[in-house]
Amino acid sequence: MWWVWMGRRVRVLLVECMPILEWLPGYQWQRHLAHDVVAAIVVVAVMLPQELAFGASMHVPVSTTLRTAIVAPLIYCVCGTSSMVSFANAAELTWAVGGALQTIPDDQEFERLAKGTLITCTSGVVLLLLGWFRVGTHLPLSRPAMGGFLWGASLLVLAEHIPHLVGVVDVLTAPSVHIEACALGAFSLVLLVAVEGIRQRKSVLVRPSLSKLNDPAVLLHAYPTGSLNVSSSSNALSAVDLAPLGVCGLGLALRLWVSFPDDASSTTHPHHHGNQSLYESFTLSHAFHHIVSQEVEEVMTLLWNALIIALTSYVSTIVLANQGARHRQSLTTPTSKVQAIDVDPNKELIAYGLACVVGGSFRALPPAGGLARTAINAKYSRTAVTTLCTTFVLVVVMVSKVYVLVPLPCLAAIIVVSTVSFMDRHELQTMLRCRLYSCLGLWAAACISTFLGGILIGALVALCLRSLSHCRLLSMNST
Repeated sequence: MWWVWMGRRVRVLLVECMPILEWLPGYQWQRHLAHDVVAAIVVVAVMLPQELAFGASMHVPVSTTLRTAIVAPLIYCVCGTSSMVSFANAAELTWAVGGALQTIPDDQEFERLAKGTLITCTSGVVLLLLGWFRVGTHLPLSRPAMGGFLWGASLLVLAEHIPHLVGVVDVLTAPSVHIEACALGAFSLVLLVAVEGIRQRKSVLVRPSLSKLNDPAVLLHAYPTGSLNVSSSSNALSAVDLAPLGVCGLGLALRLWVSFPDDASSTTHPHHHGNQSLYESFTLSHAFHHIVSQEVEEVMTLLWNALIIALTSYVSTIVLANQGARHRQSLTTPTSKVQAIDVDPNKELIAYGLACVVGGSFRALPPAGGLARTAINAKYSRTAVTTLCTTFVLVVVMVSKVYVLVPLPCLAAIIVVSTVSFMDRHELQTMLRCRLYSCLGLWAAACISTFLGGILIGALVALCLRSLSHCRLLSMNST
């Protein structure tokens, strides 16, 4: 009947627009829910001091940054195609948004919120247009450029959190070592590494002896899928890793007796805010100040800021989505049933745009994928339900207005361990072993530019390298 056909078409369209309808009905909560809840709690512990610092640095209420951390990931979880990306406020965009709001005095909170909301909605419209015209398909980033960009961003994250790990305070003005924070960071790092080593040691391949290979019962018990390459790592690693929760609990317990450095004032990395002169070089105010009227200049500046923020958000997040997909695929065994779908660049653009537009209606700021939070999801979570759990916990925190801040040394240890495990070392080793010097050049250029110039410069260099490599391939094919 025609209504049956129409119902199927509507279902296909809904699944096409909202991938959550494809993977959520098959979610195995007995296997994955505990992992996802643990990862969500750890991500919230990392996010809370960041949200407080973002609000203080941009002179906006904390409720605004919390709304961004709630609305944006919820929309992305429904429409996005990555199960690992943590899409919320990101330090990569704080300097860009702060630079766009620098013309408004700090005490004019309403005007700053209005302009921030307008930038969020405009950048969302830009991303929706890019997704509508399928720009993600026609301009994919090359693998070496994405790898170099990821390494450069990871080095930025490590440079931000290693001082917190070793208890160094006032890095720029008068560096000093906080003994209690250093001891807590060292103990947390040792505990996380030791637990990870024990879990990896228990995931050794289990193979029957040659004398038992002829026994069908032994083969069926040892290799239920019929493949001789199945390992017991999925069973050995199926237990929930409670080490990060233990580290957070230890930090909260010690906080009752020991005073640690101020969390909210030292969460954001100075490198992102040190790019203020770099941001001014990307503005159009100086170029059009004496050419067009003030109203036209403000509109053009708004569009330019939205374009820069949209570009930075897309490149930084799509790199995390692709790396997360490769990371999950490398951890998946034939017996593990972890929901994972391919990353679609155009659907990602649509998801980013919808998150910005809907978030703007809630007076949220422009979101992006956070590398540290994504690395935590990659290490401790199983599915995208982590994002739903994170959103629920943040709603409870926002309603109750109870901000439980874990000491920075504990959070720094979790972030450092997760980020190091998220960095793709095998790709670099393959390029070195196979002597792929052209790919190494692309990788090094993207890595160095991202580490020295920030996320925006790294994004621009990655796009330029992609264009150059594409032109080179076209010239080689023509000859």
